[in-house]
Amino acid sequence: MQALRAKINEIDKEIALLFNERFKVVKEIKAYKVKHNLPITDELREKAIIKDNLAYIDEEFKQYFLTFYKTLISLSKESQQ
Repeated sequence: MQALRAKINEIDKEIALLFNERFKVVKEIKAYKVKHNLPITDELREKAIIKDNLAYIDEEFKQYFLTFYKTLISLSKESQQ
């Protein structure tokens, strides 16, 4: 059990680092959108990235990934307000 928890801890660390990196890029995207008077929301892009990334997820986990990723997109848009 300890080895499994250590593995989860390492994965969680990677997720946190990637989350942080993603939001740095989101901040840059916001600046670009503001400068060019673009809308925050791009529903076609959102659907495309969800579809593309679902390809990496095992079938049994797809419903959880959808919830996770939709939340991530929502947070990204919120941070651009």
